[in-house]
Amino acid sequence: MIPFPGTPVAERLSAKISRLDTIIAIDHLQQALHGHGVYTSLAYEEGQPCLHVRNDLTIWADPHGQTFFWSTCHGERAERGPVEELERVARRIAERFAVPPSVAGSAR
Repeated sequence: MIPFPGTPVAERLSAKISRLDTIIAIDHLQQALHGHGVYTSLAYEEGQPCLHVRNDLTIWADPHGQTFFWSTCHGERAERGPVEELERVARRIAERFAVPPSVAGSAR
């Protein structure tokens, strides 16, 4: 049964669906970053998924999973990039934080 638009049930459903888009976008970015040698941890801040690169950077997406944001402090002025340009966003972040392959291999 599909709830009527504008009802509390419809609003909760919409929030869950848009959160799922955000989770999927963050997951894809995490995989792309790992491919570039940037290792992240997943956390939830105020109910929204985000990635942490060491303690140096927080990455999150807008509630609709269309734009990535990254900053040294969640919620402050952040750099941004569209989710459609996932690989370009991952490269931009990786340029700052990539672990050289020799270091990553020795840490295992």
